Amino acid sequence: MAEAFGSRQSDLARVMTDRLDNVSAGGRRGWNRRRRRRAPISTSLNERLAVIDAAQARLTGLSQDVVSLKEILSNKQARAPSGQGRMEAIVRDGLPPGAYDFQFTLSNKSRPDCVY
Repeated sequence: MAEAFGSRQSDLARVMTDRLDNVSAGGRRGWNRRRRRRAPISTSLNERLAVIDAAQARLTGLSQDVVSLKEILSNKQARAPSGQGRMEAIVRDGLPPGAYDFQFTLSNKSRPDCVY
């Protein structure tokens, strides 16, 4: 009886080992299959993240440029020479010489940019 029980026990241990090996091998095969299927998705995701990072860097740069432009436009002393020069070029292109004057002082002591 002890011999039969020992034989059955070793048969059971061998069957259990074989089944565990099969389950383990199946799990590895399934894992490898899933990994191979997900590799292109992972690559695509990484590429998209790289594009998003680059776009974010450009947006940060643009944001800094907008802030700088806002500071220039809000500062009348910094804005005035540029605006004055453009206005003078437009007036010179559109009116004959002697028909206008820049920074002319009026009788009430005010000084408009241009008088016609």
